Amino acid sequence: MTYGSLMTDPLLDGGFMYSGGGMNATFVEDPDTFGRTLQCTSGGGSIVWLAPVPYYATLDDGPVSFTINLWFKAGNTSGGLFQYLFSHMGDPDGSEWGPNQISIYVPEQQHPRYGVVRAVIKDTSNEDDSTSSGQQIYLDSDGLVSDNVNPSVSSNANPMADGNWHMVTISTHADMTTGFDMYLDGAPVGDMLQGNYTGSNGTVAATGGGSMNLTSSITLCQRADVEPQRGFEGRMSSLGIWASVLEPGNITALFKYGLANVPNIGNATNQYLPILVTNEPAPGMMPEAAPAQAPAPALAGKPSVLGCTAI
Repeated sequence: MTYGSLMTDPLLDGGFMYSGGGMNATFVEDPDTFGRTLQCTSGGGSIVWLAPVPYYATLDDGPVSFTINLWFKAGNTSGGLFQYLFSHMGDPDGSEWGPNQISIYVPEQQHPRYGVVRAVIKDTSNEDDSTSSGQQIYLDSDGLVSDNVNPSVSSNANPMADGNWHMVTISTHADMTTGFDMYLDGAPVGDMLQGNYTGSNGTVAATGGGSMNLTSSITLCQRADVEPQRGFEGRMSSLGIWASVLEPGNITALFKYGLANVPNIGNATNQYLPILVTNEPAPGMMPEAAPAQAPAPALAGKPSVLGCTAI
C-alpha cells in the first residue's frame, strides 16, 4: 500500500507475490509521510480487495497465530455508525457477526464509543452472535469488551480527531489461548482473555485463537459484505501481516521504526515501510516474527485502483 502498489514487497520465498484491486479508491501523493497512500472515501464507495493471504497459520485445525498491523489517518468521521479499515470474512455473504472473520473498525462521531479503535476476531468454533445470544463480542482500544454505551475511558489522545497517523496492531495470544491482543501506536491497549465478559446487552464469551477458514478476499476501506454505511473515510498505508505472534517489544520497535523513518511522523527522510507481507522483520524485530508464506492467486475480475502501480 506504500508508493501506490497493492503487491507484496519484498517478494516472498519462491518469488510469489500477492496482489489486489478495487474501485472508487485511489493512491494519492503524501510526500510528508509515506510518499503515496491509499485514500478511502466513505461516501464514494471506496473498496480495495487483496488476495487471501493464508496468514492464519494453524496445525491440524488447532489454534492459530497471526499479527495484523496497519497505519491509518482518519478523515471525516461524522455519523453514528462505524467505519471499517480492515475486514476479512470466510463468507462475505453471511452475517457480519458470524464465525471466521477479522475486522478492524472505528465508531463515528455521534456514537457513544467515538474515539476508540475496535477489533473482532472470530474463529470457526465461534457462534453467530446475530442469531444466538444477541450480544456481539468485540475489543476496544481502551480495553473494554462489548461496551457500546459508555464514552471512551482511554487516556490516549483521540486517534480519530487529532489529524495524525496512527498504527493499530492486533494479534492472537502467544500462548495460543482463546482471545487476542490490541496495540495502538506500539503500546498495549486491550487484551481479550479467555472467559466471560459482561457487555452492554449481557454476558459474552471471548472469541478468536482457534482454527479459521478465511478463503475470501481481504477487504480494505469497507466491510467485506460491502454494507454502504460501513465505509472508511481517510488514508491507510503499510499493511503488514505475519503468520506468527509478534512480541510486544517487536510491535513497539515497529512503531519506533515508523517514527524514525517517516517524515512528519518522525524526523528522518527514508519513506519506506514494509507493505502487506514482509519477508524479513523490520529493524529491531526478532527473527522468529516470521511472515506469512504461501502462493496465492491474483484477484480475477477485480478492477484496478486509480493511480496505483499496474499489477
